[in-house]
Amino acid sequence: MQEVHKMVKLSVEDNKRNFTVIAVAALAVVLLAAVAVLFLLRSTGVRLSEMSVNESAFASVKEGRQETFEMPFSIIFDDIELPADLSEGRWYYSLPEAKVSKPDPRVKIIGEKGLKVAFLETDVTEESIRENVPMEFVAYTDSEYFCGEIYMTPLPIIVMDFPEGGIAPDEKEKEDKPIHFKLIDNYGKETHLVTADGNARLRGYTTRKYPKKPYHIEFGENGPDGFKKNRISLLDMREDFTWYLYPAYNDQERVRNVFSFMLWEESCGTDNAFGIDTSITYRYTEVLIDGRYAGLYAICCPPDERSLGIKDKGSVYKASSNNSGLQVDDSVIGFSPDGRVYGFSERKTVADGTIDTEYWSPVLSYYEEFYNARNDNEALRSIMDVDNAIDYHLFTNLTQGVDNIHVAGFTNRYEAVWKENGEWHILMIPWDLDLTWGNRQKTEADLYDVPPDENVLSDDGPLHQVLVNGDPEIRREIVEKYQTLRGDAWSDEKVNALLDRLEAQIYGSGAFTRDIERWPDSNHNDPETGLDDFRVFVSERFAYLDSYYGSEETLSDVGSFVRTTDSLDTVFVFETFNDPVLFSTWFPKMQGSVMIIQVNDRGIWADTEFAAFAEALGVTEEERLQCPDLIVMESGGVSRTVVQDYWTNGVTAETPMGLLAYYEGDSGYYGLYLDGKQCYTDTVSTRNDEPVRLIVYTPAVSDEGDYFNSQVMDFDF
Repeated sequence: MQEVHKMVKLSVEDNKRNFTVIAVAALAVVLLAAVAVLFLLRSTGVRLSEMSVNESAFASVKEGRQETFEMPFSIIFDDIELPADLSEGRWYYSLPEAKVSKPDPRVKIIGEKGLKVAFLETDVTEESIRENVPMEFVAYTDSEYFCGEIYMTPLPIIVMDFPEGGIAPDEKEKEDKPIHFKLIDNYGKETHLVTADGNARLRGYTTRKYPKKPYHIEFGENGPDGFKKNRISLLDMREDFTWYLYPAYNDQERVRNVFSFMLWEESCGTDNAFGIDTSITYRYTEVLIDGRYAGLYAICCPPDERSLGIKDKGSVYKASSNNSGLQVDDSVIGFSPDGRVYGFSERKTVADGTIDTEYWSPVLSYYEEFYNARNDNEALRSIMDVDNAIDYHLFTNLTQGVDNIHVAGFTNRYEAVWKENGEWHILMIPWDLDLTWGNRQKTEADLYDVPPDENVLSDDGPLHQVLVNGDPEIRREIVEKYQTLRGDAWSDEKVNALLDRLEAQIYGSGAFTRDIERWPDSNHNDPETGLDDFRVFVSERFAYLDSYYGSEETLSDVGSFVRTTDSLDTVFVFETFNDPVLFSTWFPKMQGSVMIIQVNDRGIWADTEFAAFAEALGVTEEERLQCPDLIVMESGGVSRTVVQDYWTNGVTAETPMGLLAYYEGDSGYYGLYLDGKQCYTDTVSTRNDEPVRLIVYTPAVSDEGDYFNSQVMDFDF
């Protein structure tokens, strides 16, 4: 483990930058003569209050001197060098947790001989911190002066540098790059510094496309024998070598992910038969990367076998997108060619590049048993932790996890699977909770687009299957669990107390204001609003669910608990879409389903692999030669329609399955409707970034009427 220690920095680390870091924090109500304000470099450090001057003395320092924008120096507060963004002339001071109201650190200045520094007297208060009011300072010699600002934050600060060059804004590959990492940890009475080396790369799918990047960090050392990992504890969290920096660029209040995980931690984290803690802890921090202020982030470490206590018993799997899943055919579950099981994003291979069957064995065996038990409610109960399954069901519905529950399931969650005493066990762990609490997509038009009375109901897993099979007892257990949670961890009092804490960290720290100054095109609200709108939405969501789960009508209707009542056989088949060959084999078996081949680049019809795929689905050579925009077909290819110039003219098309209509909505969505039923919506129409998409629809029924469950596949031909 990297040593955690206090450090007195006499120059910028690794001599990488010879920039200044000047003390922050200012209390200062002492009027000092200008001569008393000057600080000699060979001094062992004096208090900030002793170096602070009034406005008149501060202005007099500049008289007779020439302003410069280049003056190398470093500022040290209480033995820790202040990180700086020299491009903005800003320094950052992480206030000790116990001294936020009256900061008066010992100050050292490292610079050229004769350099002196004066700080402008500043009344540091909770209000000044929230309002992002900096402390001004002037560094000067006999002939020149340099003006800078110190921003005080009650949050810890991370400094991450890429010595071999950073990650390009348009980086596409998840390439590891060496980093030097520093954390100014202000948790507790004394601030201390954590330093470490490691590797970092971009992570995420949509979020990595934003200018404010998400990072995957692994601590360790690069050497001739490869990368040796080191476990480190950060901000009172567990020791681990893998950490994620989450940017919250698309969240207008920067709160959803962290709030949701804290709510899970305080209500459902250990609510399982094994007492295993499934919580994922986040801490807010401000971040500087390669000498630039990068904004407000949250840092966490994801779950693994060690943290969950199932090492040597099973594995933890990251579920993948809703367009993939497990292939089940005569109890055979399929692998993806790239070394993973359908439905899970982790790629696990052994040294020779073949699939790591030992790693995948638990989940393969578990889902095989699940499939075989699909019609036996007692058997299904035996292979799931009922409390955890109900908690996950209620939690994703409460938070409106539109990116966590989809028709095919297996989207954005972790699954811990292991075998103990001859029995299989599974725990569901939420993940990626930014699209929650009213937010549907990533754009400004989609903020609070999901009304508080819209449910996001279960559609996969053993609990879903028990509900579909018809078990009134499980429905009653769900309602009772909601009422229990609502009376305790989900009570208005505790939820609002949690939001108070988060509002203080996000807005009260001034970090939100600094973040939107750095990223003005990000989704953001007015800092003066704080969490007001979010609190109202959360309150309205709970009020609706109080009525919903308190209704006997809800209790008596299986449709109140599940989004679709498709059979498990259909769901499993429906999920096997990542491989074109497997898909072309399965689609004919999907009774009642409709598929649209959406072609965005007509040149794809000349591709031999795509032509073979289309032929396997029943598309004739004559139809292929027309290079159509759309082909609409029923499962088995019995009925189909070839559509020309669909996107160009925006026309409707008659098909044996009904009228296919294209609609461009006011909110920026593009919708497809078949036989009057909504099929699919997206924020783009033809997806020019993808040459071909396949959209498969299965009929479904909800309390809002008939609709189609949609599944989108983006094959790489």
